[in-house]
Amino acid sequence: MAKRVILVCFLVLVPAVSFAQPEISFRSLTYDFGIVFGKDRVEHVFSFLNKGDRDLIIKKLVPS
Repeated sequence: MAKRVILVCFLVLVPAVSFAQPEISFRSLTYDFGIVFGKDRVEHVFSFLNKGDRDLIIKKLVPS
């Protein structure tokens, strides 16, 4: 009987855990800096939220 309970718990919990994922959501994906002259420094902050149900871990960022 105990083996069946463990098996049922395993079969119910494994799919639920395997579908839990982070989901990143940005307010905007682009930003127009206009015309930039010479060595002017320009900045913009891209705001985002994790709408998923797991931790969102950002390991590396690179410019495209």
